[in-house]
Amino acid sequence: MQAYRKFTLSILTLCISQHLHAEINKPLEYEKIPMVKLDAIVVTAGKINRTAQETLDSVNITTADQMQDDPTLDDVSGILNKAPNVNINAETNFSIRGISRGGVGGGVADTFSVVVDGVAQNYMANMPGLLSTWDLEQVEILRGPQSTTSGRNALAGAIVVSSKDPEFTQSSNLQLGYGTDNTYQVAVANTGAITENLAYRISAERKHTDGHTTNITFNKDDWNSQTAISVRGKLLYFIDNDSKVMLTVSDVNHDRDGIRTSISPDERINTDNIPVYFNTDVTNVSLKYHDRISDDWSLTSTTGYQDLTFERQSDYDGNNGDAAYNNDRSSNNWSQELLFNYDNADDIEAVFGLYATQGDFKNSLSTLELPYNIQGYKITADYITYNVEEYTNYAAFTNVDYHITPKVTLIGGLRFDYDKRDTLSDPTARLVQGTGITPVDQVVEGVINQIGGDFDDSNSQTVWLPKLGIDYAWTDSLNTGFVYQRGYRPGGISANVVTQSSQEYDEEYTDNYEFSLRARNNNGFSLTGNIFYTDWKDQQVSVNGETGLPGDYFVMNAGESHLYGAEIETGYKVTPKIELTGGVGYVKTEFDEFVSNETDYSGKEFTEARDITASIGATYRTNSWFAGLTATHQGEAWSDLANTNKIDDYTLVNLKAGYEADSWGAFIQVNNLLDKTYIQDTIGYRYRPNTYNLGDPRTVGVTVNYKW
Repeated sequence: MQAYRKFTLSILTLCISQHLHAEINKPLEYEKIPMVKLDAIVVTAGKINRTAQETLDSVNITTADQMQDDPTLDDVSGILNKAPNVNINAETNFSIRGISRGGVGGGVADTFSVVVDGVAQNYMANMPGLLSTWDLEQVEILRGPQSTTSGRNALAGAIVVSSKDPEFTQSSNLQLGYGTDNTYQVAVANTGAITENLAYRISAERKHTDGHTTNITFNKDDWNSQTAISVRGKLLYFIDNDSKVMLTVSDVNHDRDGIRTSISPDERINTDNIPVYFNTDVTNVSLKYHDRISDDWSLTSTTGYQDLTFERQSDYDGNNGDAAYNNDRSSNNWSQELLFNYDNADDIEAVFGLYATQGDFKNSLSTLELPYNIQGYKITADYITYNVEEYTNYAAFTNVDYHITPKVTLIGGLRFDYDKRDTLSDPTARLVQGTGITPVDQVVEGVINQIGGDFDDSNSQTVWLPKLGIDYAWTDSLNTGFVYQRGYRPGGISANVVTQSSQEYDEEYTDNYEFSLRARNNNGFSLTGNIFYTDWKDQQVSVNGETGLPGDYFVMNAGESHLYGAEIETGYKVTPKIELTGGVGYVKTEFDEFVSNETDYSGKEFTEARDITASIGATYRTNSWFAGLTATHQGEAWSDLANTNKIDDYTLVNLKAGYEADSWGAFIQVNNLLDKTYIQDTIGYRYRPNTYNLGDPRTVGVTVNYKW
C-alpha cells in the first residue's frame, strides 16, 4: 500500500507542476453546453459503430459531460442506479432487467459482462463502486442479451467503459473534493504530445470515506471506511494516417475496513465482533491496433490481460459467536479479439470477429468456529476448501446490417462459441468443540470427517447464438425496429464436497424479443423506447443437501422463467440554458418452473427485481453559473425466493450547483437531499437475524476543479 501512495503522490506532483502555464488551444471541457444530439454519440459495444439513433438494443449512454454535471455519477454505481431497469442491490451486486449478476437461482458465471478499455472484468473487478468515473469518456449500459457479439456472461446485458484517450494538445486537470464523513477526492489528469506521432495521457485518483456505519461492539463510527487508489496510463501512436496503436495500463487498489450491513432497518448500526476487511487489487493491460486496410475494410486487434487479487475477512455469525469467514481469491486472464469491419454505407455494414481467452480462478476460503445445532446440542467446526478453475473460450462471430432500401435495414448475427472448464476442489473439515458427550461427538465427527478428498473434473460445450432483426427509418429522425437474440450462460462442474461427488450442469439460454423506437428533432428533443419479452430455459439453480454443512449443494438445470417490460428515456433542451432528461423502466419477472429443496417457487418473482425504476433531471447553465437537480426512484422488490420479505421503494433527490470561470470551477453537491433512510437489500443469514444494506444518508461535499 505504501508503494501505491508514493507512486500516486509522485504522479500528482509531476502533473501539477508540468506545463503549469501552457497555452490551451481549444475550449475547456466545462465551457461546452451539453446538447441532446444522439446522432453524435457512437455506441461501440455492438462491434459495429452505430449511432444511438441506429441502435436497436436498449442502451443507456452516459458521456463525460453528463458525469461532470450529475452529483451522483462519481463512480459507475451512480450511473447504474440512474439507468431505467438497472438497480444496485448491494455494494457488490446489481441487476439488469431484474436479473442479478449471479443469476436468480444459482450458477457460477456472471449474467452480464463488464468491459473496461477492451478488457473483460472478473467478478470481483466489476464491483460497481470499484469503477470511478474520473477521466472516463463514456459508459454504455446495454440491457438485454449481448451474447452474439459478447459471448458468455452477457445473458442479461453488457457494460462497456471507455476512458479518455491521449491528445496532442497539452492540457491538465486537477480536482479536489471534501465532504461528509471525511469523504475526500484528489484527482489529476495530464495529456500531451511526446512526438508528432506519439501522445500520452496519465491520470490518478485517490478517494476516501469514513463511511456511514457505526459498529457498537468496537465503538467505531468509521466501520465502513474505504480508500481507493487508481492510476491509469495511455500511449497513442499513429503509425500513419490509416493505422494507430493504443496501449492502456491501469491499476486499482481498493481497501475497505468493516462492512455496510446493519442490524436495523432504520439506523446504520453493526454488531460484528471480529475485525472485517476487504482488499481488491486489479491490474488491466490492453493493446489495441487499428488499421484501415482499404476504403471499405478495417482491422482492429485488441489484446487484453487482467491480474486480480482479493482478500477478505468477515464475521460469519454477527455477535452470536466467533465464527469468521476468510477468503483469498486470485485470477488472471488473457484475451485476444480480431475484428474485420466492412463499411459501405450505401449497402452493408458488417463485422467479422475471432475471439480467444484463457485464464484461471483460484479461490481459498475458510469458515472457522462455525456453529451448529444438532439435536439441541451446540458444536463448532472449521471448514476449509481450495478451488481452482481453468477455462478456455474460443469464438467466431458476425453481425451484418444490410440496407435493402434507404428506409429498411435487415440485421443479422451469429456466434459460434466453444467453452471448456477444468475444476479442482480440495475441502477439509474438523470438529473444534463438541457436545462433551462421547457417543454424540463420535457421530458428529463421523459426519464432519466425510468432508475431504480431491475432486477433479472437466467439461466443454459448443453453442450457436443467432440474432435477427429489422430497422425501419420512417424519417431521418424516426426509427422503429424489432430484433430477436439468443443469450446464454455457460455450464460447468458442481462439486459437492460433503457427498464427495461432482456433476456437470449445462448452459442456460434466453430467447429475447424486442421492439424499439428512436426519435429526435432539431430542437434538442430525443426519445428512445424498448419493449421486451424474454423466455429463460434450463435455468441454473442451487439445490442444498440435507446435512446443512457448507458445500452440501449442487448447481443444476432445474428452472424456467420469463420476464417482460419496457424502458423509455428522453431528453429535451428547452432553451440554450435549460435541459431536461428523464427515464422510466418497468419489469415483471416470474418463475414458470423452479423447485428447490422440495419447495416449489413457481409463480414467484425474482429476488432483487425492482418493478419500477425512474429518474428525472434538470440542468441550468449560464456562462458562469451551473445548477443541476436529479431525482431517482427505485420500486419494490422481494429479497427472498418465497416472496415473503418485501423491500420498499424509495426516491432520492440530489443537487449540484456552482460557478465556472475560464479555467476553474467550484461546486457544492448534496446527495440524498431529503435525508431518506432506505433499504437496498435485505440479507438473511443462517446464524444471525436479517441484516440490511442501507443506502447512504444525506451527504454534502465541495469540489474544486482547475484546468490548464
